[in-house]
This record gives sequence, structure tokens and C-alpha cells, in this order.
Amino acid sequence: MYLMPQTKKQGSKSYTYYSIAESYRKGPNTCTRILFRLGKLSPTKVEQIRAILEIARSREVQVLSLENLIFSNHWSYLEVAVLNHQWETWGLSSVFGREKGAKDLATVDVAKVLTFNRCLDPGSKSYASRWVKTTSLDRLLKIEAGKVNDDRIYRELPHIEARKEALEEHLFEQLHKRVPENLEMVFYDLTSSHFEGTHCSLARPGRTKSCGFKSHKIVFSLVVDQEGYPFSWEVLEGDTPEVKTIERKVQECKERFGIEYITLVFDRGMVSKANLDLIEKAGYTYISALDKDEISGVPGMDLTWFKGEAPQEIIHALVQAYGFEKYDEDLYFKELEKEGKRYVVGFNPTLFGEQRRIRQEQIDRLLRFISQKNQELKQRKKSICKESLPQTVSKKLKGVRSFYTPQIEPLTYQITKPSKKGTQLKTIQSFQISLEVHEEKIAQAKLLDGVCVFITNTKDLENSGHLKYPAHRVIGSYRAKAKVEEAFREIKSFVELNPIYVFKPEHVRAHYTLCVLAYLMNISITLQVKEAGTTSLKSASAIYHELSRCILGEFKAEAQGKSVYKITTATPVQKEILSALNCRELLQKSYLKELGIS
Repeated sequence: MYLMPQTKKQGSKSYTYYSIAESYRKGPNTCTRILFRLGKLSPTKVEQIRAILEIARSREVQVLSLENLIFSNHWSYLEVAVLNHQWETWGLSSVFGREKGAKDLATVDVAKVLTFNRCLDPGSKSYASRWVKTTSLDRLLKIEAGKVNDDRIYRELPHIEARKEALEEHLFEQLHKRVPENLEMVFYDLTSSHFEGTHCSLARPGRTKSCGFKSHKIVFSLVVDQEGYPFSWEVLEGDTPEVKTIERKVQECKERFGIEYITLVFDRGMVSKANLDLIEKAGYTYISALDKDEISGVPGMDLTWFKGEAPQEIIHALVQAYGFEKYDEDLYFKELEKEGKRYVVGFNPTLFGEQRRIRQEQIDRLLRFISQKNQELKQRKKSICKESLPQTVSKKLKGVRSFYTPQIEPLTYQITKPSKKGTQLKTIQSFQISLEVHEEKIAQAKLLDGVCVFITNTKDLENSGHLKYPAHRVIGSYRAKAKVEEAFREIKSFVELNPIYVFKPEHVRAHYTLCVLAYLMNISITLQVKEAGTTSLKSASAIYHELSRCILGEFKAEAQGKSVYKITTATPVQKEILSALNCRELLQKSYLKELGIS
């Protein structure tokens, strides 16, 4: 049975009447017979009658009140679906491959689970095996979530790391296809992390950049393009000096990626004559900066340019007398060229004031300590051993060690001590600390306050005949080094690189590879959403938070217990994100139906 509309015209007006009809066969023909004539119906009545007839036709449809409907379970959907789409957009699955019939759970499936976990809710590998069961990844990846257990994860980590070089080459190829100009300049940096409570053959004692001294330190390298996309990374032993890593990276760019021309931008800690010569020999150019102790040796540099106590006084002299130009409110610069290298000398008035303030605070703190310590040494009631003092003083000299030489002189005095016979004099052997001040070194340090020097060998000319990298672009390029520093901050905080809880070298390397892939997902999603400009969300965490509100729910009828799966209605902001990422199909009925979602 079905509701059949019939339209009749009376003059210039049309009227619709409804009947309940059914179809039947008469020989080879299909005929219709009217069972009940209902007349005119309101739109609401039409929908109600159609719903009743649908129930009558179906053996599976049940009439339920809201009180009998059970919301029995739920799983995250949209954020993991977006990450899976992003992974496939980068073509990462093609790097892993999938052996036919070899495994019901492939290496690529475990790599996805661990990467997405680091994007959304980073934790230990054991935690990831529990986390996957709270998501829709079993449907999206067509796997059994229960098979993603601790043993399977640890067995797959070496297989994930075995694809590391192929992943690097694949990402380089993808980036080159997208915007080849972004690979004309790449940014290289190192960071450090640490292990907790055990030993790894890669670890060495040393000082980390964010956690101080650690007994199990490890070093990581990363190369990103001009937008911050990674394409090369490496795990290094904890005692690897920064300056020693450039040679390997240059060889890699030349041999593995086939880069004929590139400009490397790297931190001042990696600058050495050997490294700069090596880069030039490979046919590459570089942009970096010099350490403070190297600035005075720059050819043509005259530190008396920066003599003065007030920043505005120094700026006036630099511009009027020495030809400095203004880059922005925080930098004035002048270019020097000598022996095939270009030096861009800069003066930062904000940094000038900050460095003066910090130095004076360190000096004041040291002088207060010496005064207080001497008072204490004069009032002791017991003799003191001289050997304990140098170490105590040395700790307080941090930051100003070159400005003062401590002297420890003996001090003998007597105190009155009660005794059975009344009082007696006791001789105390103590000391006094004095400081020999090196005024010339303090004056020399002041001349370097706010001063920086960028170094480059770029001399290429554009078609116009002007330098491709004039001084202001050299400065801007080095400042853009913040992209790789931001990448490390993202990996170490949001993706939670450290502390590391795996200890076998191949597991540690796989862990870092997964962190880099998670960072790739994050920056890719963030930049695409920013570029679209349709939402105010500006970070990966904010985007994931918004997407996390769209979940997959399981509903049951209390009586029968049959499950129906539905996702929550997408918000306008969620739809804007999907449009920006070109994955609106994640909400389409046909796509959801393939996942068993109605």
C-alpha cells in the first residue's frame, strides 16, 4: 500500500486529493486499485500517513518512544577521519604498501594508529593500543581494533622505521611537485630529548635544551622547507656535536635527494670554517649567524661603532656616521664583504637593553652573595675548610665568570667560649673572599650588547642584476629559521616527543619518525585551514577540538537490542574545515554507508 496523490483542476486552480492505493498484476500489466479515498490532506498529515504505511510495509521497523531508545556507546569519528584523509592525500600508504593476504593488520595500519594518536591524544605505545578502541579507526581502516595490542605495536616499530628513508624521499618528491620554489631554501636544526630511568645505546650524558642535564640524552635533527613541511630527520647519539652534523646533511641533500642548488639556513651553533667550506664545495649556499665570541674577528668590523650607554645614542651614530640602515624597529644593519663571504652586521636596541639589564643583575647578585658570605665567615664559631669555598663561589660566577677572578684569603680571629673555669678564648680559622675585577673585559662585553652578525656566501644575481639575497633578505631568511624551531616546539609539546619510553635504538628511531609524521599532519591541516580563511581556528589543537564534537554513536531499541549507528550532525564550522581540507565526502551518506553507518 502507498499514499497516491491525484491532482484535479477547477478553472485556474489545482487541487490535490489523496487515496490509499495498492498495485496488482493483471496478466502482463501492472494495475492500481484504490482502497480508501482520503480527500485533501495537510502536509503534516501526508508525512504521518506515509510513515505509518512505511512501518506497515517493513518487518524490521519498530515504533519506539524516546524513553525506550538507548544511546549505548560512542567513538570519536570526524577528527580521525580527517587525519586518515590527510594521510592518504600525502600518499603515505603507498610508501608502506600492503602485502596481499600476508597480514590482516598491516604495518601501515599500525603506523596510522600511532601517528593519529600522537596528533590527538599522545601517550605511551601501550596507551595507544587502548586509545584506538575509543575511535572509529576500525571502520575507517577495516581492521579489528583488538588486534592493535602492545605486542603487535612493538613488533611493527622496526618495520615502520625500515620505511623511514622511503618516507623522506616520498615527502621530498611531494613537496617538489607542490611548490618547488619552497625547496630552494631549507632550514636545518637540532634538538635534544632524554630517556627516563633506563639505558639506550644511543643515549649519552649531557645537557638538553629544555630539561637541563640528563644522564640519558639523545639528539634529533630535522630539515623543513620554507613553509615548515618536513622531509628529512634523523636520530643521533647523545654526544653528537652540532657542528659535526652538517657534512652528513649536505651529502644527503646531494646524493639522496638529488638537489643541485639549495640554500641551507641553520643555527649559529653549527657554524665552523670546515662546515662553511664543505657547503661551498658541494655547490650550495648558506645563511647563518656568528656566536658572540666570533664577532670581533669579522673583517672590517669595528666594535667602537657600538660604544655608548643609551641605545638611541648608538643608533644615531650608526646611521649618521657608519652607514647603517633600518630593517625594522628592532634592527639596524650594515653589510660587509670580505674573502668571498658577506657579513651583515646588526644592532638590536631591544636586545641591547635586555643584555645590559641581565648582566647588571648577575653582577649585583654576585656582589650581594660575596658580601653576605664574608659576613657569615666572620661570625663562624667553628673553623672552616678552605676546599669547600671555591666550588661554592664558582656556582655564583655563572654568566660573569670572565669578569671576575675570586681570591680566598685566610682570616683568623678569636671568640669567647664558656668553660668550667668560666670562659676561654678559642681561635677560629676562617676566610674572606675578594674579587679581582677585569674592567677591560666588562667594557669589551658591553660593546657587543645588542650586536649580531649574519653570514652568507650567496652572491647570485637576479635577471635585474640585483642580488637574489640582498642584506635585508639574508636577515629575513635567518629569522625564518623559526619555522624549524616551531616544528621542534610542536613535536616536543603538542606531539610530545619527550620523555621517551622506548629504549631499543630501532624503537627510538621509529618513535621519532612517528612524531615527525604527526607534525606533518598537524602543519598540513593547519596551513590549509588558514589559507581557506573560512574559520578563525588557527592551530591544530583547536581544529581537532572542533572536529572531536562529531562522534559516532550506537543506538539500541531496549526491547530488541538491535544496534543502529549514526554520527552527530556536523556544525557549520566543522563543514568549513572539511571544505578547506577537500574532504566533505566524510559526511556524505554514501561514504558513511560503506562504513556501516546509517
